[in-house]
Amino acid sequence: MTDVAVIGAGMAGLVCAQQLTQAGYSVRIVEKSRGLGGRVATRRLYGTCADHGACYLKPKGELLGRFIELLHQRHVLEVWTDTVYDFKSGSGLTIANTSPPTPRYVAPAGMSAVAKFLAQDLEILLNQRVIAITPTPENSWRLTLESSNEELTAASVVVAIPAPQALMLLEPLGETLLGTAFLNNLRSVEFYPCLSVIAG
Repeated sequence: MTDVAVIGAGMAGLVCAQQLTQAGYSVRIVEKSRGLGGRVATRRLYGTCADHGACYLKPKGELLGRFIELLHQRHVLEVWTDTVYDFKSGSGLTIANTSPPTPRYVAPAGMSAVAKFLAQDLEILLNQRVIAITPTPENSWRLTLESSNEELTAASVVVAIPAPQALMLLEPLGETLLGTAFLNNLRSVEFYPCLSVIAG
């Protein structure tokens, strides 16, 4: 039994787990992948690394700005550039209109280094997909894990995964428990496909 189970070890799940841990709660993160960071993903190949999720960070807002400064002080992030270019059909390559120039930061070891920094001292179960969330008679939650046929019990659950994945877990709980409006809002979220190219 843990106080909080966090589903997803992306940036949202890791930040949430760190905040809850610092507040004194026992927290376990369950992540379906073998790595951390979700869309802050780094692929290692041919003696180098390539970021195929977020490829840089820029300070936007006070909290993210302070976090980026901390990562910069710890040498997880380094300044990449303060000049960004846009490529548009017809006009070609132009300097993006940002005033004043805002530095962009990259992680020399790959952007997943940001997730690894956040994961310090957290209890994380990797390669474990949650396939069901069910309420228990003791007013807690039981998480059923796919690959190990194990179960995890928690007083509270945080679902920090993309909406389509969250819907598959939450829809079976029903409208009585979660509410029609909530489930309809979750169903309405659409993701558009994209291509990520790693070239060398």
